[in-house]
Amino acid sequence: MNKRLLPALAGAAVLMGLAGRAGAAQTLTTSPFDVDHYGYEVYCDASNVSAGPVMFVTEFCDGYGTVVESFGPEVLAPGNGSTHLASAGNSTFYCRIVVQAGSAKSLRAAAIITKNGRYLATAEAR
Repeated sequence: MNKRLLPALAGAAVLMGLAGRAGAAQTLTTSPFDVDHYGYEVYCDASNVSAGPVMFVTEFCDGYGTVVESFGPEVLAPGNGSTHLASAGNSTFYCRIVVQAGSAKSLRAAAIITKNGRYLATAEAR
């Protein structure tokens, strides 16, 4: 085999292996919002709409994509839901649901924004 071709093939194999691992985690993310600094409450909600269980982690992220709070992993049985409230003052800008087992298509997820116990808005996760 050509000595120049061998390193290129080895590099391609490494890249393909990393791409395969990166594609394994399925993520649902809400659109960003900036309400936590103004007395609003942010909930991340997920519901299993499939016929099988789904295991996932709920993450609250700041504007830089850093996880500021995390819940799970948890397993949702078919027809069940899960809701988590972000801690006050943790600079939440969006919710992220990372599916570890099952399919992201099995979950309906959203960020729910409230103030003083009153519903204000929902940001659907995609």
